[in-house]
Amino acid sequence: MKFRENKALGRIEAGMLAAKKARPRASLWDLISEQIALIDPVSRTELRLFPECTFFWRFVRDEIEGAGLTGARLDMLQSLKRPCDFYGNFIEPGTRPVLRDEYGIAVKGMLDFHDLPRLYRDCGILVDMIHPCYISGSSPKITSCFAAGGLALFDWKDDFHEALGDASEMVMYRDFDHLNAMIDDYLCSPARRFEVAREMQQRVLEKFTFAHLAKRILVDQPAWR
Repeated sequence: MKFRENKALGRIEAGMLAAKKARPRASLWDLISEQIALIDPVSRTELRLFPECTFFWRFVRDEIEGAGLTGARLDMLQSLKRPCDFYGNFIEPGTRPVLRDEYGIAVKGMLDFHDLPRLYRDCGILVDMIHPCYISGSSPKITSCFAAGGLALFDWKDDFHEALGDASEMVMYRDFDHLNAMIDDYLCSPARRFEVAREMQQRVLEKFTFAHLAKRILVDQPAWR
């Protein structure tokens, strides 16, 4: 069953998606929680929208990872003022013409993990919206892109800003207008794009390798102290 077929659940989904478009930096968890909180207790009980109910977690998970992430990423891709190529997994063959005709997205297909470093390095800019499970952090995709020598632009994440300080301002966007301005700036200034990519690569290789993580866990901040 598609949850949106239920009017009450459909309103929650629509409200979450509208709020995400208006507040790109807000987490989908917070946004759907706000929508659920608007429902009166009796209706919430009838809909089983309490954490004690198994249905609650199935509904929230599917809405965030399915409708929420898909809607937010489509909004981001449609906001781009320059043409882009889309690579991704889990692409159903039947969705290619839909993405092309209805959203103007050129789907290039899937790449093996071993092919990603070359794509990261050779593409002009990687544009991404981080998976919602990383509420305040970024995925390995971002640091992998930087390590390969590429330049990634992605939605604002507090943990990344805390880790890299002001340097993070060069690669994180706050909203779609900001993203488009960053894309124009970097594509119009190849030297600047190269300079930022090299700086981010150096920072990632200095601080975010597995060896550094293991040293922090086992030596610098061992949990058994």
